[in-house]
Amino acid sequence: MIKLIYRNKLEPIKMSADIYEKIMSDLEFDRDNLEEVWRQQPRLLMEYGSKLARAEREVADAKLSLDAIEAKIYDNERKNLSMNGIKFNESVLEAKVRTNPQYLAKRQKLDDARHVADLYKHAVVAFSHRRDMIVQASKMAIVEIERLGAERFHSPR
Repeated sequence: MIKLIYRNKLEPIKMSADIYEKIMSDLEFDRDNLEEVWRQQPRLLMEYGSKLARAEREVADAKLSLDAIEAKIYDNERKNLSMNGIKFNESVLEAKVRTNPQYLAKRQKLDDARHVADLYKHAVVAFSHRRDMIVQASKMAIVEIERLGAERFHSPR
């Protein structure tokens, strides 16, 4: 019987939901305060770009860890099967490796890291779209000021 070693199964879902909610909150902007929105935009883009870089580093680390444990398990299983005089082929060996709890735990860690990296990748793209929306909102504000008359914004003489 194979037991999977998982931490709380809902943990990655909750973590990604928290990340998603934070991203959605940061993507919102106030059309009535465009100066502040313009000041925040580069900082937010940099923040999420940095989080993406860290998440991609986590993916690379998880991949290295998975590759290392996979090689170790292959070696151990190959030795065990040979020592016991069992004839085997690569598919049998691969099945033993892919069902090993250590392998499955590392694979889950890699999948979780990829999921987080994907969230941040989409966040960076969304912040680029947000910038475009801010540009459009700024243009609309300028048109509105021109329509209402710029003289109301001048100080009296």
